[in-house]
Amino acid sequence: MKRARNFSALRGFGPQLDLLNTLNGGVAEAAIQVRQRRRDVVITIAAPSLDPDDFAISLDADQHLIIASAASPLDSLAPGELPNDRRVPLLRQQFALPPQIDPDRIEATFSRDRLRVRLPFRDAAPDGATPRQIEVRPAP
Repeated sequence: MKRARNFSALRGFGPQLDLLNTLNGGVAEAAIQVRQRRRDVVITIAAPSLDPDDFAISLDADQHLIIASAASPLDSLAPGELPNDRRVPLLRQQFALPPQIDPDRIEATFSRDRLRVRLPFRDAAPDGATPRQIEVRPAP
């Protein structure tokens, strides 16, 4: 007769393994969702423990949308440890935008630990992209 295995002791252990993997040189990837709707494309990124100011979103002249974030330096240092002003990148994702996207109407909002970047479709034919930064603001 086969003995039933009880895996309930392992429940909830995944986040700890992910943290240990990251601390030992591994990577943890952010959950990114891209949805196409009738009038736009929406990119949603799960970003727990980050603030809107932690993100840098830019659009280059080649129609590449770049979303990046960095972890803040540690606030509390161990005794005898020197401060380190370097920031560790948590996320850097590049999206090649199709010509149907209107670069002048791209907007980003941050609400409930989620960054939402809305990429509306153009109403007319494209005439060229202009490089610019996209401000992340709180959702209404």
